[in-house]
Amino acid sequence: MKKSETIKSFIRLLIVVVLSINLSPLTSVANADSYSLPDQALADESGKLSPELQTLISGSDSNAGESVRVIVQTRAALDQVDETVASKGGRVNRALPLIGGYVAEIPASELASLASDADTVYISLDRKTQLLQLPRYDNNLVRLTTGAENVTGRNGISSHDAQTRDYINSLRLGPNGKGVAIAVLDSGIYDDGSLHEDLRSISDASARRVLARRNFVQSEDPNANQSNGGYDPYGHGTHVAGLAAGNGRECLENAGVGNLYAGLAINANLVDLRVVGADGVGRISNAIAAIDWMIANRVAYNIRVANLSFGAAVTTSYKTDPLCQALERAVSAGIICVVAAGNFGKDAQGNTVYGGVLAPGNDPLAITVGATNTWGSIARSDDTIASYSSRGPSLVDGVVKPDLVAPGTMLRSIASNRNRLTVKNNLTVYASGGEDVYMWLSGTSMAAPVVAGAAALMLDANPSLTPAMVKSILQFTAQPLASLSNTDPLIAMLTEGAGCLNADAAVRLAQAFAQNANKLPYGASLLATDSSLLNNLLYESQSAGAFTSYIGGETVRWGDNALFSQGLAYFYTNNRLTVFKTAGWQVAPQTVLVNGFILTSGQLLSDARVMQSWRLTSDARLVCDARVMSGSQSMTNGWLWSADTNGLTNPFTVKATWSGNLIDLSGNMLSDGNMLSDGNML
Repeated sequence: MKKSETIKSFIRLLIVVVLSINLSPLTSVANADSYSLPDQALADESGKLSPELQTLISGSDSNAGESVRVIVQTRAALDQVDETVASKGGRVNRALPLIGGYVAEIPASELASLASDADTVYISLDRKTQLLQLPRYDNNLVRLTTGAENVTGRNGISSHDAQTRDYINSLRLGPNGKGVAIAVLDSGIYDDGSLHEDLRSISDASARRVLARRNFVQSEDPNANQSNGGYDPYGHGTHVAGLAAGNGRECLENAGVGNLYAGLAINANLVDLRVVGADGVGRISNAIAAIDWMIANRVAYNIRVANLSFGAAVTTSYKTDPLCQALERAVSAGIICVVAAGNFGKDAQGNTVYGGVLAPGNDPLAITVGATNTWGSIARSDDTIASYSSRGPSLVDGVVKPDLVAPGTMLRSIASNRNRLTVKNNLTVYASGGEDVYMWLSGTSMAAPVVAGAAALMLDANPSLTPAMVKSILQFTAQPLASLSNTDPLIAMLTEGAGCLNADAAVRLAQAFAQNANKLPYGASLLATDSSLLNNLLYESQSAGAFTSYIGGETVRWGDNALFSQGLAYFYTNNRLTVFKTAGWQVAPQTVLVNGFILTSGQLLSDARVMQSWRLTSDARLVCDARVMSGSQSMTNGWLWSADTNGLTNPFTVKATWSGNLIDLSGNMLSDGNMLSDGNML
């Protein structure tokens, strides 16, 4: 068997194995409402009922009269659905206009009837969401090991009170997130009292950076306990907010803390969207309602980034999952959505598990983040994947995830006073006067806000960046882990994505993009034209075939692998980088990348499904079996490749040459055998 065929067979086998063995860690989440989920249900997407609901109504009659809380996506006007639901013995609980849907409680026996309604699009369980932290802890070195200190100012501190002013002033030297708001969809944000000023302005401790607070937890009074000082009885959301945007003020002012526990975007604003209750439990509908509010208010607060450190089991395609659909609307509105991958990287016996990524991290438009373990070292060379970090691909769709990884193990951040996590697990790092100030947690919940903070730094450096550009830059600058260098490329790809976050490189490349990058047309080069700026940001730190960052006492290479990501093509030749806005790229004769693929040293990273019809050749190039013809012309999402010029041409500039080179609107191949169909080669 040829090597390429072996790899193709391996991909097929990998998908089959993932879909058959990895349900146990996920069904524990899906079963939060006590409904079993057999394997075969995951594959059935033909009807309007989600797999878990199909299982419920096909079970014993004992479930028939039980009311089920569901999310209904519908074509009917939302002000007309009450009567329909009431006629079936149910009641509407909440409207979800963002996805054209509503939450209802309805007898299980009436689900099939509701699904048969012509206006019903899809019905799914309003599943409980799970926060993704683990009660494990140690030193927090996140700013140093990600290179964030290179961006925002001087490294570390040597004393406290006397140097507070100097340190704060130094933070203004580089991008620090100013003006950018990060929406934290979580258990709340606490920033009250003189000991909890880390989320205040770096120059004025009386100025709050939490601009707005909303409570979407229906099991509680949405207007209660959302005071001026915030409300986070569970403690998860405050910790997350600190990793994204805490400035470590209390560490600076109190020598007793003993270290600097700051996040990445130390001057970014925050929006507190509470979707998880005091018990640490939320609902998908809470999150959808919060996303709807976030989109409607994004301009008023300049919400550019959202952090979702929670997840629910993947039981249906992201194309029908209501939470994924809400996330896609947020990304389409210009909001970068950073999502925790999940903590299902191993089973109860410690065996590695694949297919454990949770929703909405299974959505191609999400920036899905796995977790690394720094082992208490600021050096990156000894970092490993955290054993708990969920691996891809996603169930049902086979989406390749995570997109990248970041420190998530044993991180210290802000503690809301006397929160449930500290009380239950004794996680306090520093307390004063009977108040918890800092605590430690691990999980992909912690890794996600590290990336969200990095995104805010990038947007401070260049506000014109789109969500696709931010994701692409994060992946292009990420560093594959040395600990996975001898791992099978496909397995490594499903474990770490593009590699570990390099905030230093990501911000530098963001600064190197044109300040009007979002307005440039397809085919345009996205980098700034100022050669001195590019030299300062990129080429002065250039090594052979790559760029470098100096992090944790080591030289970190980046940018020497990725070729294509999120519609951006990175072309590196003659020691110079060019970045094009496109949806396809020719990398060699007979080899064309199509939308959603990145190639990195033999690794295939995809924002689309892993498809059995694709294969990797020995030189790690992506080829479609018998579908790219040598010497002919092919079209891929708006780019024409010609063997005559061995390059790409924007077809809109050469309409006169189309004639027999493209496919007609009906999808038929034209007489000379050249091919085109909706961006895919036939």
